[in-house]
Amino acid sequence: MAKLLDEDFIPIKKFVFLILKNWQWFIVSISLSLLVSLLINRYSANIYSNSIKMNVNNSSSEIDPLESVLGEKTSRFNSVNFSDKIFMITSYPLVYKTINDLGFDVEYFIQGNIKTAESYKYRPITFNPLIFNKKYGQEFNIDLINQYQYSIESDLLMKKTYNFDEVVNTSYGSFSVSLNDYFELEKINDYPALIVKVKNPHSITKYYKDKIKVNRLSKEASIINISIEGEDLVKETEFLNKLCENYIQDDLNTKNQVSTNTIKFIDQQLIEIKDSLNLIEAQLQIFKKNNGVVQISVESENFYGDIKDLQNEKSKFLIENKYFKYLSDYLNKKSSFEDIIVPVSYGISNNLLNDLITQLVDLQLERDLLNPNGTLINPVVSELNGKIDRLKGTLNDMISNLKSKNSILINDLTKRIKVSEEMLKTLPSVERELINIERHYELSENIYLLLMTKRTEAGILSAGNVSDAKIVEPAIIQSGVLVSPNKSQNNILALLIGIFLPFTVFTLIELFYTKITSSNDIEKNTKIPYLGYVASNNTGFDLIVNEKPKSRISESFRNIRSNIEFILPKHNFGKTMLFTSSISGEGKTFCAKNLATVYAISGKKTIIIGADLRKPKMYLTFTDQNDVGLSTFLSGHSTKDEIIQNSKIENLDYITSGPIPPNPAELLGRDKMKSFIDELKNEYDYVIIDSPPVFIVSDSMSLMEFVDLNVYVLRQNYTKRELLNYANSFYDSDKVKNISLILNDVDFSNNYGYNYGYNYGYNYGYNYGYNYGGGYYDED
Repeated sequence: MAKLLDEDFIPIKKFVFLILKNWQWFIVSISLSLLVSLLINRYSANIYSNSIKMNVNNSSSEIDPLESVLGEKTSRFNSVNFSDKIFMITSYPLVYKTINDLGFDVEYFIQGNIKTAESYKYRPITFNPLIFNKKYGQEFNIDLINQYQYSIESDLLMKKTYNFDEVVNTSYGSFSVSLNDYFELEKINDYPALIVKVKNPHSITKYYKDKIKVNRLSKEASIINISIEGEDLVKETEFLNKLCENYIQDDLNTKNQVSTNTIKFIDQQLIEIKDSLNLIEAQLQIFKKNNGVVQISVESENFYGDIKDLQNEKSKFLIENKYFKYLSDYLNKKSSFEDIIVPVSYGISNNLLNDLITQLVDLQLERDLLNPNGTLINPVVSELNGKIDRLKGTLNDMISNLKSKNSILINDLTKRIKVSEEMLKTLPSVERELINIERHYELSENIYLLLMTKRTEAGILSAGNVSDAKIVEPAIIQSGVLVSPNKSQNNILALLIGIFLPFTVFTLIELFYTKITSSNDIEKNTKIPYLGYVASNNTGFDLIVNEKPKSRISESFRNIRSNIEFILPKHNFGKTMLFTSSISGEGKTFCAKNLATVYAISGKKTIIIGADLRKPKMYLTFTDQNDVGLSTFLSGHSTKDEIIQNSKIENLDYITSGPIPPNPAELLGRDKMKSFIDELKNEYDYVIIDSPPVFIVSDSMSLMEFVDLNVYVLRQNYTKRELLNYANSFYDSDKVKNISLILNDVDFSNNYGYNYGYNYGYNYGYNYGYNYGGGYYDED
């Protein structure tokens, strides 16, 4: 069996005939596949893709306003690394804000005959959920009555009519419905019913957050491509644009917050300094009024100038220490660092301190993006909290060191000021007191002017702030692409499936079909000579060659007769042949009777013998009597003349099987049978014997040695290929040399191989034994 399957590779020509024979199935398969593709293309939800391009580091090539004013590297929030910026774009708070801005928590659907489609932009109404008790997922069916009223109903709300913009209070919240200005009122009665769904904004946020795709155009470029897919192209396009607008605004707000906090801090300091300055100024005026105008000597001016320079330097360190105290208190008392003032905004040039504070703010922003409510506990958030705590510790240590350093410098300056003040004591007391008052006044004035300068600089910074991000190529409707369903791809795929599905099925059937389908199977599996084929008999006649001599089946028997003449030996006495098969039902009796009739019609005196003693049926073609026959002759109960009967066909005699004997094999194997055949050879031109199947019983084996030709009948789509091995065993073992094959019941009505010419030897009938129990072959 395995050998037969291994050798059963069907040639290309056979595949062509396979397609031609089953062309109806291919047409049906292709039609159904294309129909399915058409339905998918028509009724599947269209999925569109759109994208927007944004430069997230647009400030890299520009001069920072604060750097321009202070001449210092600001190291502000634009130091956030590129990966963090991409992360912020898809952050939960940003997406949530975008969802709320666009009102995506309310979805609108138009109910069609087959499917319901979402209508985001082009709809007549807007549903405004004012207060909802978290009963999300509610569906409202809304019908437009006229330009003033509508009706609404849901599972929890009986159908009722309301006015547009009227607040409706229900058990699960309140809402209103407004009519859109752009809606054409004259079409209000023609508009189909609307289905409104109120969704959980957090669920919608998560849904959109998961489907945003952010890709960097290249490793060197700071431009990213943000894409999204969805059923409503307008909706997804507006989402992309709004998402980027919100990101840019948030980035700008973060920058402006630095300037705002700086101005707020400076204003607090200015109030204190201004009060001190006013007090000192009043003291100076009173002193001059009481003592008159006092002329300060050159020596006093020199002392005063030295003290003034020292005081200015000391005031600088005092301001720094004041900022360090502010920073230390801020770090220890607050958990959010969004409002923190960076050192450079206060005129402190310390890049390391600036960088550390910037890193702290970045870490806090990253943590808040992951955990906006502060309730999430996971390893990433815990790791970020650890980094923040460690960075705060580093900052506190650094602030302590800077304060200690400044304190040392302040103490040194204080000592030097005291030395200069001691030298001032040598001056007249009035002059000395005037110098002290003026020195305090100028010191406070310098601090005030410095703070005013810083406030102006912070205002300039706030006015000149721009976001680091910039939209390079906005999302537009025209740039949207339909990604699903891909109609061309679906049609091509359907066509291929329509072709290959039946092709695969029929090929597998052909490969694993175990029965003989054509002469090609015979040629590949045996060396036994092949006489030809017998066409299927669908006429209802048993002796078809006599009833319809011009039929295809009659012609096939005449062809077999011609081929037999090349095989039979040339001698002057009658020629003998035996018909057998592997199993019952292959048509050996039918073939024997019709071939005998062909010889008789051609003028040859012919006799046919029913040697199937176990299952006698041949007699039914000629008579309804089977009382005497071969079995009674071999057992000695009848004579030769008693068993030979004349048929209605000229030149054709027959011998029936006779009653079924208890020992058919013994009777057929007697010398009397051989002698009987020899006698008949002298009286007839052709002696044809119908014998039992050889695979079932051994009766035929004894007869095969007595005849000139053994005809082994096979039946299309009935005889299994493995049964050929039984015939091969006869042929290969030299037990039976004079053996040939006939393929019976070849169907031409569904067989391109034979219609194109029998020499091709191809047959593709898929009856699978449907003829079992019907026709003229089952009598065998």
